Amino acid sequence: MFIDKITVSVCSMLEYCLFTFMSCDRYLHPHTRYYVREMRIHALSQHLDSYSSLSLDSMAASFGVTPAFLDAELSRFIASGRLACKMDKVSGILETTHCVYWLFVSSQLRISKLTCN
Repeated sequence: MFIDKITVSVCSMLEYCLFTFMSCDRYLHPHTRYYVREMRIHALSQHLDSYSSLSLDSMAASFGVTPAFLDAELSRFIASGRLACKMDKVSGILETTHCVYWLFVSSQLRISKLTCN
């Protein structure tokens, strides 16, 4: 538990320092929000890969954020197809889906694009 809190504080401090550093640089400033968002997606997907299902509250506690904030972030990333999981908002459970499913969906999208053109 103590190690988790240290990890969360180090990660949030790293994100803050990186955001501050990149915001002050004239060449990196336009890319700051993109880079921080990609870091969040990577951290969330690494955390989700460790479990087949987990509760939204436990994941929010792991990252040191509120469940409402995490719910909004996950909803956005799941809807855009960046995270391979399903969210049951009623029970507050996240279920990871396998990459094979996402490969199938992307192949079907490619086939449908080819047939439409």
